[in-house]
Amino acid sequence: MLPDVPLYETRPPPKSAWWWVVLVGGLLLLVAAVAVATVLWVRGQAS
Repeated sequence: MLPDVPLYETRPPPKSAWWWVVLVGGLLLLVAAVAVATVLWVRGQAS
């Protein structure tokens, strides 16, 4: 038979990982706001 393999406990992800979610979400909101503002500005210039 095969020998027993010791089990290693995995650590949970650090709480600072949420900062990446906040950062990426904020950047996506910023890009979306700039896109909407650009579309509105272009429409205003066309008329």
